[in-house]
Amino acid sequence: MGGARIAVYALLLLVVLVLVEWGFQHSGNATSADANQVYCLAPSNQGGLVHAAVSLGVAAPGSTPRAVSVSGRKLTLMQWRAADDSGFHRSCDAYAAAFEPAAPAQGKQDSGIQQLLTILLPVMVGAFLTLAADDAKQASDRRWTQAGELRADWNAYQSAVESYVRRRQDTARSGEPSAADVEASRRALRATLLKIQSQHRKSPTIVGLQQDLDDDLGPAIANGWGKGDNGSDPASRNQRANEIRGCLETFGSSLQKVAGALERRIWLSSKL
Repeated sequence: MGGARIAVYALLLLVVLVLVEWGFQHSGNATSADANQVYCLAPSNQGGLVHAAVSLGVAAPGSTPRAVSVSGRKLTLMQWRAADDSGFHRSCDAYAAAFEPAAPAQGKQDSGIQQLLTILLPVMVGAFLTLAADDAKQASDRRWTQAGELRADWNAYQSAVESYVRRRQDTARSGEPSAADVEASRRALRATLLKIQSQHRKSPTIVGLQQDLDDDLGPAIANGWGKGDNGSDPASRNQRANEIRGCLETFGSSLQKVAGALERRIWLSSKL
């Protein structure tokens, strides 16, 4: 019960965490790259940048900040960055990692944040799944309660109709029996169906059950019996009683399908 809903919660949480982690890493990488570039292009560090490029084989020996030899061309630092962006950043990142004073502090800060996330994320996931499981249990309990109420109201209505039909079949009775109990139980059953429909609007079966309670199994139950005991024969009464019992049987079968679905599913199929 509720497994599918918990899975949806977990998937949504996973997507959020992945996006947060990606954003953090992307932001951190962009900030670090910008900081390295500023550091490498500082006048006092340009010589070290060119030396790193020569050491890595990106620039030819004899290069200077004003004449960086790259692919047989003599370029300024800005021209080098424009012509060979990957080589420039490779050299800059290596130089900054080796000599930039702020680099260790930045790495330490990033590591601290990652450690914090490592501790907090499992706690957040656990709390989120606990809330999702509790919500799913409450929804399951609510559906089981609705199924119980539906069956109880159906039993009361069926009993009232059967009692009324037997009294109408009894030719020894004088006068017409009251249908007050039938009407009271019918209204209670219809109210329960309406409450369930408010949460499962796509179920055509519930709509059909409500329609039956207004038509064949509604006030029309009192019709078709003839004019009093002396105005209709037993055969006609029995035929009318069998018609009503047939409607009850069909109605009860559909109602039990709805009650069973409430106990097994998160929502009712549009085909039920």
